[in-house]
Amino acid sequence: ALAFVLFNPWKTSSESAGHQVMRFQINLPLTPAPVVGASVDAISPDGRYIVYLALSNGVPKLFLRPLDKLDARELAGTENAADPFFSPDGKWIAFFSNGSLKKVSSFGGSATILTALPGYMRGGWWATDNTIWYGSINGPLSRIPADGGAITDVTTLDTAKGEVSHRFPQVLPDCKTVIYTVKTATTSTFDEAMIFAENIETHKRSLLVDGGSYGRYVAAGYLLYGRGQSLYALPFDPKSMTVSGSPVPAGDGTLGSPASGNANFTFSEQGTMLYVPYGEITEAEATLQWIDRQGRFTPLLDSVRAYGDGSISPDGKRVAMAIRAANDAVWIYNIEHGTLTRLSFGGGNCDLPIWTPDGKRVIYGIERLHSIALVSKPWDGSGPAEQLGDAQSLDGTMPAVAPDGENLVYGRQGDLWVMPLTGEMKSKQLFHSTAFKSNPAISADGKWLAYLSDESGRNEVYVVPFPSLGAKYQISTNGALAVFWTRDGKKLMYVEGLKLMEVEFHGGTAFEFSAAKKAFDIPSTTTFADVNNDGSRLLLYLQKKNDLTNAHLNLVVNWFDDLKNTLASSGK
Repeated sequence: ALAFVLFNPWKTSSESAGHQVMRFQINLPLTPAPVVGASVDAISPDGRYIVYLALSNGVPKLFLRPLDKLDARELAGTENAADPFFSPDGKWIAFFSNGSLKKVSSFGGSATILTALPGYMRGGWWATDNTIWYGSINGPLSRIPADGGAITDVTTLDTAKGEVSHRFPQVLPDCKTVIYTVKTATTSTFDEAMIFAENIETHKRSLLVDGGSYGRYVAAGYLLYGRGQSLYALPFDPKSMTVSGSPVPAGDGTLGSPASGNANFTFSEQGTMLYVPYGEITEAEATLQWIDRQGRFTPLLDSVRAYGDGSISPDGKRVAMAIRAANDAVWIYNIEHGTLTRLSFGGGNCDLPIWTPDGKRVIYGIERLHSIALVSKPWDGSGPAEQLGDAQSLDGTMPAVAPDGENLVYGRQGDLWVMPLTGEMKSKQLFHSTAFKSNPAISADGKWLAYLSDESGRNEVYVVPFPSLGAKYQISTNGALAVFWTRDGKKLMYVEGLKLMEVEFHGGTAFEFSAAKKAFDIPSTTTFADVNNDGSRLLLYLQKKNDLTNAHLNLVVNWFDDLKNTLASSGK
């Protein structure tokens, strides 16, 4: 069980209508799980429970704590979860994990899958009519019955105005109005995003905020939203779908996400607010570093940016990487010259870059409506991006190219698919099983495919012959977050929590390999990018903010009263 430590408990800040406003911090003894762009906590509508994301044995999982108890309980089947939110009665928790929308009971049992979702979810809401609404990185708002069933799109992207995503829905209790955030193809930061209210029946839209995200209506009569790392409030009339007055700062800073517009605050119907305070975890400040087997860092790129997925070119002279923003882009860093050049352009996110084996091109994902397509472009920008066959609906996992350049393996709908890079370029599903499979990696001789699968209940590393499949070998036993081969073909390496493990590969007709041993310790302040050719050094993103192990949540009781006092004192 996980105990919570209270710091400055029941600290009184004001009184209103006979209600004390009380604040306290909930310390998280487990290492918090940094999640790019997603929510990490939620409070039930009745204020009795909180749920939050933390690492358990190196794997992100959800933990549920009744607020009248000191212990939290790990929720089964919530590995790699993100964006948790409660049902109106607090009996269920929905969340996104491994390419699917899932739900789990607050009282126990394992999680169940409601539907597969391409790409990433961006915010969810369980409406009072027992439907679940969710946004995505590249589509309108959708809904599904909470017991499963057909998915329905309920908003329409205004493509003439460049809209590429509707996200962070909140369905009001009468189920007639939804509030959501709009991202366009030209949005460079979510301080430029827009918040709309829409009548679900007539589809009349009202612009509420031009310059903010994550709008939330509270029964006290206000619209809350995030801008930068601050919360703001405006009086809001849900019947006319209009706001009035000027925005007013509405409390302490929260952990806003420049990558998605998420603001990481949530509240109960009675006015208890739960939020992640600004500064506990950062995804936007990192440098690019080498680390060797002795744990010594060597700076490679000191400029501080929101670096994401990365891969080293076959000749070791360049790094292709994503830089996070409201619309992610792929960049090329030339190690010899110390130059950083943008490769991808156009609306929507571009990420997941990998090199072709000859080092001449970079393959990366680019958003399309309801899917992510794969394209190929010369690394020096000397030609246009070319779409690769029917490779669509990726699960947000790095693809892999066979060493001979003949085949591409990628994640799609929870399975792995293979597509030839010549001829008709038609994809074929590889496994046809219900387990979620991701992170394909092909050996240097092209004969073996390593990947992650959650068939045992959590992600582990497996290896099969490629492309014939056949016998299957389980490599890891304590969970895994990523897997890859060294380019010299001698080692298979995988991330297990904060360790990089390796096995020696001996070749042969059967997959002969040594026992796994630790190769590196991975500092908790870093994000893994790639490994050099012989596995002697790792390429990591070192986060500028390094105090990630003492994160806490803030809880404010009777926060609605505090909000009214704040607005009254400002004259609003």
